[in-house]
Amino acid sequence: MTETLRSRLQPVQRRQVWQTIAVWIVGGLLLGSTVGLGCGVARVVTGWADGSFAATVALLAGPVVGAVAALAWLLPRPNWIAAARAVDRHYQLKDRTESALDFARKQVHADKAAFAELQLADAMSHLDRVEPEAVAPYKAPRLLPGAIVAAALAVVLSLVPLKQDEAAASPSAPDENIVAQAEDIADSLKELE
Repeated sequence: MTETLRSRLQPVQRRQVWQTIAVWIVGGLLLGSTVGLGCGVARVVTGWADGSFAATVALLAGPVVGAVAALAWLLPRPNWIAAARAVDRHYQLKDRTESALDFARKQVHADKAAFAELQLADAMSHLDRVEPEAVAPYKAPRLLPGAIVAAALAVVLSLVPLKQDEAAASPSAPDENIVAQAEDIADSLKELE
């Protein structure tokens, strides 16, 4: 019975996982953008030539690390309780689904077996009409505007041209040995003429 209950909750649980992964990716983008912003400021202030590369790596690595960390943390640990609570909250089922999930996981005493079966049957009848999109809608993470602004500032600071040193081009002083040999050659030419 546990597998049947979980199969009905799986679309909701999957949407919750994707929403959480999106939050972690945006958090990674914000962290990477902050590091990139620091690299961009250091580049402009100190003239650090590799600051653009470091800022780019930070901007790209932040969301990737966030996604990998979220996948490594969330996928091995499905949270069926959160899915059941979301269904109960959305359809105002007063913890029916969560209780059914709890009954399905535990050994129930013989005197409470009829009640547990009734609870499971009631929850299953309500789970037939669950709409995962309504129970767990995708929302933009709250940190997204800040992450976008920080990323834009990091990109701008990494693309600002650095102040170029003024070129001091002037002819170098002639080598005295070369000048002496040139004079010797000029004297030799005069003698030949």
